[in-house]
Amino acid sequence: MSGPCDAAFRTMAERLGGISCDADPVGTVRAPWNLDNWTLPVVETLMIGGALFALVHAVRLWRRSGNPAALAFWGAAVAFVLILEPPLYFPRQFGIGEHLDVLFVHNVFGVQFLYDRMPLYIVALYPASFYLACSLVSALGVFQRHGRVLGAVCVGFVNHCFYEIFDHLGPQLRWWAWNTDAAVNGPMLGSVPLVSTVIFGIIAPGLLAFWWRLLIAEPAERGALGGGRTAAGTVAVAVLTTLSLPVLSAPVSYLTLAGNPNDTVMSVVLYAAVVVVGAVALPALARRADTAPAVTGDPSAHRYALLHGGVYLAVFAVLWAASLPDLLAAEHGVTGNGNPVGNPFYAAGCAVVCGWVLVLVRARAGRPVAPVAG
Repeated sequence: MSGPCDAAFRTMAERLGGISCDADPVGTVRAPWNLDNWTLPVVETLMIGGALFALVHAVRLWRRSGNPAALAFWGAAVAFVLILEPPLYFPRQFGIGEHLDVLFVHNVFGVQFLYDRMPLYIVALYPASFYLACSLVSALGVFQRHGRVLGAVCVGFVNHCFYEIFDHLGPQLRWWAWNTDAAVNGPMLGSVPLVSTVIFGIIAPGLLAFWWRLLIAEPAERGALGGGRTAAGTVAVAVLTTLSLPVLSAPVSYLTLAGNPNDTVMSVVLYAAVVVVGAVALPALARRADTAPAVTGDPSAHRYALLHGGVYLAVFAVLWAASLPDLLAAEHGVTGNGNPVGNPFYAAGCAVVCGWVLVLVRARAGRPVAPVAG
């Protein structure tokens, strides 16, 4: 059965080695040795393993404490990606083709869905990355000290740092290809659209964390959350995140969808967004809790976050090291194999921030923090 294949998809599919339009509409499984290169099963295993590790931690936390908030966050992240991603793969079929072209195409991995457009590892990426970022921010007591708004900003910033290590490497290793002709994807930092950095790296996880705190975590802390309300709240968090994402992204969307997009103005706005979020988040993450404690940190949350974050950074250190020769030999941002390269300096800066956050969590493991309302 042939899937929807427009010109933009075919162009990107050719760059990735020729992805068939005749893939199974439900799902496909491939052996690791049949993939494009050895890095694909590595990143696939990392993301799926990270999502499962986060799920196990959330379930254990729920069974031990009776608090379902962590499990609800994981479920909301999965629901969010299942709502968000399909329209991006098939904009015309979802009625948004006049406003949005196909923005990217994933290469084929071990497990794929929807005509080979949606890899399982991408579904796993959201709960793996979002849950890790939220766990780190929670372990540092940011929500308890500063409330849900600043806590959500910190989740977005921390997620963005982990995400950009991945985002700046993927195109070079042929994990996916961006549609460079799509106005929404300009301007770019290396091979990464700044829109991806801001909207998917920062705003989306921040919104999910905000709605989760409001509808799930804070009621659970007050003991006012039953099973039915938890399930409904989990779905509501995903839906509200999806609905509010275009609202917070409206300035960026207006600039990118304008008749004659100005890349300079767009760059200024997008870089400014990253700088402002970082300027707000970094002091909040670094601040010590010196006031009288009322809530004690959960040791398992610290152990989970440190192990997951440490493994993530270690695996990507290997992947970046393996890609370095081609990166250094690249000319005009393209390797000898014709693959676009990301910005290694931005990715390295993000890795430094991630390492710093892990050091903070390790140093403060088990320390109590003082809560605030909201």
